[in-house]
Amino acid sequence: MQFLAALALLGMGACASKDKAEEKDTRLEKSQTVNGNTVGLDKDGKVLVQTKVFLAESLRGLEKEVYVLENDVYGNEKYGTRGLQGVNKDCEKKLADPRIGGTGKLKPMATSGRVTETEEDLKFVIDEQGNLVGVTEEKLRDRIERFRGYKKVLAARKAEFTTDIDICEQKHREAIIANGLSPEDGEGKGEWVTGPQGYKVWRAKKRETSNPEALSKRKFQRETDETGESDE
Repeated sequence: MQFLAALALLGMGACASKDKAEEKDTRLEKSQTVNGNTVGLDKDGKVLVQTKVFLAESLRGLEKEVYVLENDVYGNEKYGTRGLQGVNKDCEKKLADPRIGGTGKLKPMATSGRVTETEEDLKFVIDEQGNLVGVTEEKLRDRIERFRGYKKVLAARKAEFTTDIDICEQKHREAIIANGLSPEDGEGKGEWVTGPQGYKVWRAKKRETSNPEALSKRKFQRETDETGESDE
């Protein structure tokens, strides 16, 4: 037991030492830059490949990647986007439509599941200027590892939602065809026209739709037009 306790203490000491910044001369002799890395000789003449990153900038980039990825997956209420989760839900609603053989019931779906919405351990302190403030502190290494974990989870969820959407859209297309309708009739149509100050703008003639009644009307109109053309 004493031996295990000693190992635990050594491990804790090793982890603590990794979080301390030490002064170091990072210059290399006879150095060259290769793909953002530095190749050169250290003071002992050993050949090293050195990668140097500014930690604050690296963390900022990682956090930005995570927040963008999370918004891609779950959308952003502030900007009115619904993300892949919203796209998947809309598709499942179309697929459940009884008019194309659906059950009329939306299958249970997971809630938002945003990973960055965690509780902060807020400490009340009086700062160096005598102000009562709330402060959160976290080891840089822990924060980087946490956001790397977020990125991995979100990348997996993005892949899952993308696959689910592809499967749902294919099922919806098959259901449309099985009910004698054409998915092509649901495509939006329009043309580029000259707008204000000579700029080209898109003018929609037909909006994209998946409504079975609208598809039926468009099918009737298309067949009528085709019959009329053939009679001429």
